[in-house]
Amino acid sequence: MDPLKILRDAIAAVPAVKYALGIAGIAAVVAIVLGLRLSPQVAVFGTLVVLGLMFILVVFSKYAGQASVAGFLGPAKLLVWFYTLAVIVATILFMTSYFLHRPLDFRPDVKPVLPPSSTGVSGFHQFGNDSFKEGYNNDARAGYEAAFCIDPEDSEAKAKSKDVPPTNGQYVYSLRKVGEMLMDNKQFRCAENLFREALEYDPPDPAQTHYLLGIALKEQGRINEALNEFTQAEQLLNALRPEPTCSPSSIYTWVGYLHQERGWALRSKALQTEGPYDAALDEFKKARPCIMSTDWVPTNIDEVKTGTRQAGH
Repeated sequence: MDPLKILRDAIAAVPAVKYALGIAGIAAVVAIVLGLRLSPQVAVFGTLVVLGLMFILVVFSKYAGQASVAGFLGPAKLLVWFYTLAVIVATILFMTSYFLHRPLDFRPDVKPVLPPSSTGVSGFHQFGNDSFKEGYNNDARAGYEAAFCIDPEDSEAKAKSKDVPPTNGQYVYSLRKVGEMLMDNKQFRCAENLFREALEYDPPDPAQTHYLLGIALKEQGRINEALNEFTQAEQLLNALRPEPTCSPSSIYTWVGYLHQERGWALRSKALQTEGPYDAALDEFKKARPCIMSTDWVPTNIDEVKTGTRQAGH
C-alpha cells in the first residue's frame, strides 16, 4: 500500500482534498505550538504563514495550466525556491533555538527567587507552586526538590513533587537552572545534589553540568573534587568537533568562565600546598579573552598569590 498513491487518487477524485491538506497544516502548527507551550502569537504567525503559502500554491497551480504565461514560469520557479529555502532556514533556526537555545532561547523565563514568606514556605517552594500552576512541570519538580533539600521538614514540597507529571528530556535544564538559583542563594550543598541528578540524564552538553557541579564543590571548599569536575568538563569540550569556542555565536560562551573557575580552584590548591601558581595563571590566561571586560582575573604570579589587582593592571 502506497500512501502517496492513495493521496494522489483522492485528490484526483475530489480536488478539494488538496485544500484539506492545508487545513491539516494549520492544525499541525497549532498542535506543535501548544505541545511546546509557546506563545499563542506563534500559532497565529504560523497559521498566517501556512495560509500565505497555500495562496501562493493556488496561484502557481493556475499559472502552470496556462501555456500563454510560459514566460512567467522563470520568476515563479525563483519565488518557489525562495520560499522553500526560507522555510528550511526558519525550521532549522526554530529547532536550534528550542533545543540548543541559539540564536534565541525558547525556554521559559527564570522566575525570581522569592525569600521565605511569613508562613515558612521557602522561595523555592513558591517557585515550584508558580511553575506547576503555569504548566512548567520540569521547573516545578526541580523547585520542590530544592525546597525539600533546604528544609527536610517541608513534607508538603516532597508530597507535591510526587504529584508533578513525569519529567521529559528537558528536565536536565530545569535542574541546572534551579541549581544555579540555589548557588545564588549560597545553598551550595543542595545545588550539588541537583547537578549530580542532572548528570544522570543525557543532554547534548553534559560538560556544562560538570562545570556547574565543579563550582558548587569549589564553594564548599572541596577543591580536589571541583578540579576533577572542571577537568571532565574540559575533556568533554576538547572531544567535540569542531572544537567549541567562546564566541558570541557559540552555545559555549561559558568556556571562559570554566577556565576562570578552574584557575581559582588551582589557586586555592596552591595556597594549601604553598605553590606553585603557574597552573592557575595558565587557566586565567585562557579565560581572559572569553570573559566580560568587567570580570577580573589575575595577570601575573603576584596577582595570583594575593588574589587582588595590582596598580596599573
